[in-house]
Amino acid sequence: MTRVRHPGRLAPAGLALVALSLTVSACAPTDRTAGPSPTATQAATTASGTPATPAGSCEVRVDRMTPAERAGQLVMVGHQNGEDPAATRTLVERHDLGSVILMGNSTAGVDQVRQMTDDLRPDEETGRNGVLIAVDQEGGQVRRLSGPGFTAMPSARDQGRMASEDLGAAAQTWGEDLHRAGVDIDLAPVADVVPPDLVDVNEPVAKWGRGFGSDPDAVSTSVTAFVTGLREGGTGTAVKHFPGLGQVVGNTDFASGVTDERTTRDDPLLQPFAAGIAAGTDMVMISSANYPRIDPERAAIWSPTVITGMLRGDLGWQGVVVSDDLGVAAQVQSVAPGERAVRFIDAGGDIAITVDPALAGDMVGGIVERAEQDPAFDAKVRAAAGRVIDLKASRGLADCSLG
Repeated sequence: MTRVRHPGRLAPAGLALVALSLTVSACAPTDRTAGPSPTATQAATTASGTPATPAGSCEVRVDRMTPAERAGQLVMVGHQNGEDPAATRTLVERHDLGSVILMGNSTAGVDQVRQMTDDLRPDEETGRNGVLIAVDQEGGQVRRLSGPGFTAMPSARDQGRMASEDLGAAAQTWGEDLHRAGVDIDLAPVADVVPPDLVDVNEPVAKWGRGFGSDPDAVSTSVTAFVTGLREGGTGTAVKHFPGLGQVVGNTDFASGVTDERTTRDDPLLQPFAAGIAAGTDMVMISSANYPRIDPERAAIWSPTVITGMLRGDLGWQGVVVSDDLGVAAQVQSVAPGERAVRFIDAGGDIAITVDPALAGDMVGGIVERAEQDPAFDAKVRAAAGRVIDLKASRGLADCSLG
């Protein structure tokens, strides 16, 4: 996500987010005060020695879902901090939505945020597949959650000046704070590298101090420290915005036609994304900008060259791929809401974000309709839902051991 607002400024009324709640695991969720567990594809056993989720078991669970349930797992809907969680929870239950992103800034503190995240999750009898809760908590001006219990979090620009050991230790504390608040995934860190000649004009990253720096080696070190520390603190991560927003001028949230004329498929500035993957990130977020030197026909979020060819192929990423906002971002408004999600899944993506809850039903419906008409697309939906459920199982939100 690149939507940045000045501290304390609320999102427009039209974006006041509606209810979300997901199908919680058929088995009781694990104790959310416990530490993190590695993903099923990263380890054969958990830190405690308990066998990890057996390979393929989540596929069995996905096969038993209805088409609408599978589609719902692939949509993340916004919930406005301070709004009634019951409305979002109702929306989640209605569309079997898989995840929620917390929007707007809150100074309520850990305990009150935890009450909110608990209220967003359906009970065991209502839910089946778990609700994943995410937030943009980068630091500095992009810090959704603060108040009692949340440790001070400087901007990524300042984090990039810290020794890697110090950043890792701080990130572990930030991860512990978010974990206590009931947040599963921090949609951070920003792995984008802004070259020195673009620092003064780069709107999405440099303007807000969201990047670790201009040297890809140094940025890679910071990305590794942040991802490792946050995960050790119990919270997952999503490196973003692949293949980078460091070489653009405009912000895709507020401008259309944002284009990167520089980045190539083998660009050395992609190094921090590879570092984040090696460090064990839980997700990779895709930019909605255009990259004509990679794919001259499609934006990155709809490009199989970017998602399947580069990210999954060149970098070997087999985990969850999440979109930047497909709801209100100016960059995507020329495409119908349902089609936005369909194109993303068709290109190899897994979770389509809409910060506008009113569009969630259109996205789920579009995915279902296309899957019913196209067996090849249905196979992609099943694979994507499998990756999402596998991630949830790794974080104690779903149990695939019994299929």
